[in-house]
Amino acid sequence: MLQNNRFGVAVVAAHTDMKGDSQQDRLLTEARAMVVRDYLVKNFKLEDTRIKTIGLGKSNKAKDDGSVQILVYPAGTTTAQAPGSSSQQQ
Repeated sequence: MLQNNRFGVAVVAAHTDMKGDSQQDRLLTEARAMVVRDYLVKNFKLEDTRIKTIGLGKSNKAKDDGSVQILVYPAGTTTAQAPGSSSQQQ
């Protein structure tokens, strides 16, 4: 979908469940998001500067092993907001 359609920004967002250490979960989700981003960039024809990542740590919405979402923002978008956040994504 990303390779065949115009988009502004895609954000790979990762969450863990509510168990465990909060700081470790934040680092884990940041790493998971980067692995997914790297896969997308290496295996598809995408402009890598438009693929952003965010590790959100714990979420009560995540399943036992956590989750990864790819949020796609329309063409013309240069920044994105994290799910449930009011601050802008880098």
